Amino acid sequence: MMNTMQSTANNLIDSYWELFVTEDRNTDIAFSFIYNHYSQNLYDYGIRLGYPEYVCKDAMHDTFYHLYIARKKLSAVDKKASYLFKTFKNKLIDTTRTKSNRNVNIDQIDLSDFSIKITALDTIIDEETTERLVVLVNNLLSNLTSHQKEVVYLRYMQNMSYDEIASILNITNDSARKLVYRSLESLRNKMLGVNYQDLFLLFWIISYYFGVSSI
Repeated sequence: MMNTMQSTANNLIDSYWELFVTEDRNTDIAFSFIYNHYSQNLYDYGIRLGYPEYVCKDAMHDTFYHLYIARKKLSAVDKKASYLFKTFKNKLIDTTRTKSNRNVNIDQIDLSDFSIKITALDTIIDEETTERLVVLVNNLLSNLTSHQKEVVYLRYMQNMSYDEIASILNITNDSARKLVYRSLESLRNKMLGVNYQDLFLLFWIISYYFGVSSI
């Protein structure tokens, strides 16, 4: 079901992207769709990377401005999400390199650890158990390295392929696969220390959110 929904969304994006880069009269409509589809995810990614809100908003503005201005050259872009995420990440990096010109307070930027947390679960169990398991899941995730958290986020929260992840992180496809595998292995190993009462539900949650069973 999830794969079907993702495939439908990708096809819709491809259609609007084609209009955006080829047809002048439909440019603004297509651009609005692309912006609405990706802007929140880009902003969320920037926040998780450790950038302040105002830097993320500024970088997002620059990203979509670049997209609009360069649209005639983008017809060959195959992986739209990774193109936008990589462009956005580069814009974020540029803000730190040109901080004196962009009035960016470097002291507000902490890139030491990627943030990935679960804040809520589907209503499948009672509220008290849900709250306890949210804490357990986040404790498990806290044991991952910053890079591991980032690849888990891109792979399972943004549904990106290994090729897309490799492009964003400037690593090889094989390295992206290994990072994801090691991340999920780490989660599995840490789950061994969880009491039996919570283990089944916890494994279901991890599998549901992060695809542990689909390696």
